[in-house]
Amino acid sequence: MMHQLATRTLGVVPVMFFVALFVFCILHFAPGDPAVILAGDMASPEQVERIREALGLNKTLLSQFIDWLARVLTGDFGTSIFSKVPVTELIAQRLPATLSLMLLTLVFSVTVAIPIGVLAATNHNSLADRIVTAFTTLSFSIPVFVLGYGLVYIFSTSLGLLPVQGYAPLSAGIGKHLSHLLLPALSLSSVYIAMVARISRTTMLEALSQDYIRTARAKGVGRRSILYVHALKNTSLPVVTVIGLGIGMLISGAVVTESVFAIPGVGRLTIDAVARRDVPVIQGIVLMFSAMYIALNFLIDVLYVILDPRVRY
Repeated sequence: MMHQLATRTLGVVPVMFFVALFVFCILHFAPGDPAVILAGDMASPEQVERIREALGLNKTLLSQFIDWLARVLTGDFGTSIFSKVPVTELIAQRLPATLSLMLLTLVFSVTVAIPIGVLAATNHNSLADRIVTAFTTLSFSIPVFVLGYGLVYIFSTSLGLLPVQGYAPLSAGIGKHLSHLLLPALSLSSVYIAMVARISRTTMLEALSQDYIRTARAKGVGRRSILYVHALKNTSLPVVTVIGLGIGMLISGAVVTESVFAIPGVGRLTIDAVARRDVPVIQGIVLMFSAMYIALNFLIDVLYVILDPRVRY
């Protein structure tokens, strides 16, 4: 087991290097010059050149990449071109809102998706199965921002039950904190619930047709024990995989959701940075989310070993 973990840990290093290289190159090859944007339309060529020299943009791409990578390895992602605030500080200010939204979405999605997937599988071709299938298909079809605006119209504008937009930190009270996050989490969780519910239903149907399930039934094992001890445990690996892969979808969906509900998170920061072509901020955010996603995939590999002893061999 330790050998597997060490191998996977070493495999993270080249992945992060190529992610860093890709992020650096894609932003520098994109149209537009940060120095020109920062100087303004009325700036003289001399002013633009001074800004380029101050930002280090007059060096070769290789020199820029080496200097930038050396700073990143020490935890220095640079300074925002527009706000003049360190990138790590900007991200740290916005990260709690994004993490709260993603955590609430994840907990709600898994809590709902697995039970309805099991319900559909154990009642195959019944009305419940058809309702779950229709729900998952509809959830895949509705864009997150459309569902978000619909929920705002129903629960905020019409019924007045929840805030329309904004964010309240946890220090303002758990009730107020959750009330501002409930509608964004519901919007963001729709596709995630559909994805996890579908794979739960499929894997449970496959497990219930196996010989060991028929043997358990022949021995008189109770229905609840068959479902949650034997079948669900053996379907955990595909479900855990989909839950982990869906984190990437939550990260991208948070950008849209935070814009719809005016949440001051990293998603909003990303949109503002892209609009201004604030290169250091974009690079820092992408690297942070990439590292988060790689770490979660590493955690999934560890869970494989814990959940299924066969993986150890």
